[in-house]
Amino acid sequence: MTIVEYIESVLTGMSEGFTFLYADKPEQNLQDDANFPIAYMDYLGSDDTPHKTGALTSEYQLNIFFGVKSELDWTTLQHEQNGNAPMRVAAKKFINLLQTGNFFREIKAFKRKDVKNVYDVNITGCLLTVNVTLIDVTPNC
Repeated sequence: MTIVEYIESVLTGMSEGFTFLYADKPEQNLQDDANFPIAYMDYLGSDDTPHKTGALTSEYQLNIFFGVKSELDWTTLQHEQNGNAPMRVAAKKFINLLQTGNFFREIKAFKRKDVKNVYDVNITGCLLTVNVTLIDVTPNC
């Protein structure tokens, strides 16, 4: 199972019913008819450390946006109650699920940031950034 497949399985298995999207921002191009709530992750990159054994330690920075459809006329309180707070909770739940699984060697510090009315279609939610480490021991040949 790849890292993207694993993250997708965790996110789509959450009770919030997330639609998982994996692409860079221009490709995501969300529309009003998207299935919300969404969890979309930017393309991955890693910092890799090779070992003499052939194993590779890879540290990834995951950037995932947890969001719900919002309305332009929502008040700050409505954004908080209907979008930001539930998506902050979902982001924390996602971190907890990663920690209880055994896919990653280490889950490092994470950051959450609230956003409202972002992108072409108005979405409110939480941006999550988390560093994870895994060890790849698959053979090179």
